[in-house]
Amino acid sequence: MNYDVYICFCDEDSKIAKHVCEIFELNNITYWFAGDGNNNGNSVQNRTDAIRGAEKIVLILSGRAQESANVLTEIDIAFSNMKSIIIFNTDKCSLKDEFRFFLAASPEIRAYSNFHESLVLLVYALKGDSYTPYVPDNFRPPQPKGMAKPKASFSNKTLKYRSTPPYVYLSYDDADLEFMKSQIQQYEMMGVNFTHKTDYKINDSSLLIVFISKDSCKSSKIKADIIKAISNDVGILLIHLDDAEPDFGRIFNLKYSSKLKNAVKYSIHKQEMDELTYIDKCDEIFQLFGVKK
Repeated sequence: MNYDVYICFCDEDSKIAKHVCEIFELNNITYWFAGDGNNNGNSVQNRTDAIRGAEKIVLILSGRAQESANVLTEIDIAFSNMKSIIIFNTDKCSLKDEFRFFLAASPEIRAYSNFHESLVLLVYALKGDSYTPYVPDNFRPPQPKGMAKPKASFSNKTLKYRSTPPYVYLSYDDADLEFMKSQIQQYEMMGVNFTHKTDYKINDSSLLIVFISKDSCKSSKIKADIIKAISNDVGILLIHLDDAEPDFGRIFNLKYSSKLKNAVKYSIHKQEMDELTYIDKCDEIFQLFGVKK
C-alpha cells in the first residue's frame, strides 16, 4: 500500500509523532507510523517498503533523533529512493554531518518556535498553498516539553501562510553569459522554477547551480554565492563548462572548503553535456529538489 507520508522519528519523540498523526488524520493525509497496530509489524522490510511507497518523508528532528541509528538508516533509504524529505525541527538542533549529507537541501519547519502553527504549516507543505487545512477549535495538543509556549491560538480562518515556491538559483560569471542564454532557454522548456536575479535570496532556494569555468573560478560573486549556500544548507550542483578544476581549498578558507564536500550533491562535466543523458540527469535532479513548475 502507498502512503502520502512516512513519519520518521525516534522513540523518545513518539508523543510529538502522534500529534503529527492527529493533524494528518484531520486533513485526510495517509501516513505510515511505526508502532501503529495497522502497519502489520515493524520489521526492517516493512519499514523499507513503506518508505519506498510514500510520496514524502516527514522527519521529526531533534537531538535525540540524531543519536538514533534507525532514524539515520531510514533517512538513508529515503534519500537513496529519491524521496522528498521535510524536516520538522522540534528543539532547535543543528544537523550533524552524517545527517547534513542527506538533508542539506531539505525544507525545514521550525516547530520549536510555535508548535501549533507548525503543525498547520506541515499540512501546507504537503497539500500546497491552495489548500485550507482543517483545524477544529478543540484541536489543542499540549506543547511538547522543551519547546517554547505557543504565541497565540489560531484556527484555519485566522492563520495565513504562503511560502515561496522552491526554486533553483543560477550562479555564473558574465563571461559565460552567451552560453547561459541557451541554458536559461532550456530550463524554461523543462518547466524549472529558476532565477539568476540578485533580488532573490540564495538561502530561500532549494538548489544552487554553479557554472564552473576558467573565468568563474576567479569570480568573487560565485565564491560568495557558494558560501551563502553552504551556510544555509542549500544543495549545490556544479556544472563544469571546460577543463577548469577549481582548488576550493585555495578559494575558500579551511572552514568552507571542508563544508563544500558535504554541500555538493551533484557534479556534471563538459563531456556529459554533449550527450543526450545530460537533460535526463538534470531533470532527475530537478525532480528530486521539487523545483519543477
